[in-house]
Amino acid sequence: MTPRHKANVALAAALSGLLLLAMHPASQFYPACPIYEHFHLLCPGCGATRALAALLHGDLASAWRMNPLFVCAFPWLFLIAAKTYRQAAPSRPFKRQGGAIWASLAIATVFGVMRNL
Repeated sequence: MTPRHKANVALAAALSGLLLLAMHPASQFYPACPIYEHFHLLCPGCGATRALAALLHGDLASAWRMNPLFVCAFPWLFLIAAKTYRQAAPSRPFKRQGGAIWASLAIATVFGVMRNL
């Protein structure tokens, strides 16, 4: 399987997931967050699926209430996904984004702590 083929399969899966999420409530498919279930703490990802569903329906206010970090990060996540898809052509090697990964982890950690204070 070529890298382009893998990228097309991943894109089709992502679009199918978005369509499914837009048509049905998130609570119908996804269990509660295990971190919240066991420790009663909101992790940085808590509410991201429901926020994405709200964004798909054009409800920015609800999405913001569910997970403001995800709402702020969504445009960058979309751009990174588009860039990665474009790089999937066999003639273009993937470039590591080490600094962006560490910065994202730091932001998510600070957000997770602040969210629970």
